[in-house]
Amino acid sequence: MSGASHSPLMVSCMGGSFGGIILFLLIVGFLLYIRKRQKTLDCDNKLTPTNISSLPSVRSKKFSSEEIKLATSNFDDNFVIGRGGFGNVYKGYLENGTCPVAIKRLNPSSRQGSHEFQTEIKMLSILRHLHLLPLIGYCNDGGEMILVHDYMAHGTLSSHLYRGKSPVVVEAKATICIGAARGLHHLHTGTERVIIHRDVKSTNILLDEEMVAKVSDFGLSKMGYSDPTVAHNS
Repeated sequence: MSGASHSPLMVSCMGGSFGGIILFLLIVGFLLYIRKRQKTLDCDNKLTPTNISSLPSVRSKKFSSEEIKLATSNFDDNFVIGRGGFGNVYKGYLENGTCPVAIKRLNPSSRQGSHEFQTEIKMLSILRHLHLLPLIGYCNDGGEMILVHDYMAHGTLSSHLYRGKSPVVVEAKATICIGAARGLHHLHTGTERVIIHRDVKSTNILLDEEMVAKVSDFGLSKMGYSDPTVAHNS
């Protein structure tokens, strides 16, 4: 009788202890999650426009916001040559209006845009190749995220394939494909570590005035394995 009379109490105590353990584990798990999340945020915060100078071997020019505004007539809509979720691309003019450039103004409120801004500067500061779009410079004054590239007179490959621009003849298509492939090959083999583009598409293949293909938009790219036998996708 005594054992039977105490069994509900024992069950209650055991249940309370078990519940306490579960609660403790949940709290520990939550604290670990918060700690991991904070490390991620700290890492992201290091990729802010104010820390460009900390990137190794940045060989691109830093433009002032006044220079960029002058080049685009204060970001006049008449200068816009491209729009997207990232922001706008303007055709601007440097060196007293004699040098046409493409000025990509990223959305300053976008965390992803900040990361892509940093990544593109980092990648293009270590890459130089005929079939990769060169970075002339950048501007990060006042929280701005602006990239300055060579102006590509014939726009994107996509505009020639799908948007009614002058069609590209078969021979030119082959040359463009080979050029883009050479650019990607350089990413995979031309540096100490493989660079994976991760966003190859016809809108990111640009054509200069000679119809030479340039792979562009390295905001999503990342460093891969140095071992060329390891499979990866660009």
